[in-house]
Amino acid sequence: MANYVQIKPLPLFQFDFSYTDYELLQNDLAQRLNARVINHRLVFPEAIATGSLTFVRLPNGINVNVATSKGSVDNIFAVYQRPATKSAPGQ
Repeated sequence: MANYVQIKPLPLFQFDFSYTDYELLQNDLAQRLNARVINHRLVFPEAIATGSLTFVRLPNGINVNVATSKGSVDNIFAVYQRPATKSAPGQ
């Protein structure tokens, strides 16, 4: 009879997104984590990470998210390219 080593699966949090609106990304992530965004700041639940994600709208119109966190579990943030849309004739 063979002896097998049992490997305990690690917790994993995966968040997939395909948009570039970082405010929407923050709000969707908050909803997924069952957390609240207050003053454009999402504080991560301790089960996922310690720290926060802050949305900033810069004066030149660029939006950024600043993450200051240390993960409590392995995280995967996956970005997917949006499919190309067809333009109507004459556009």
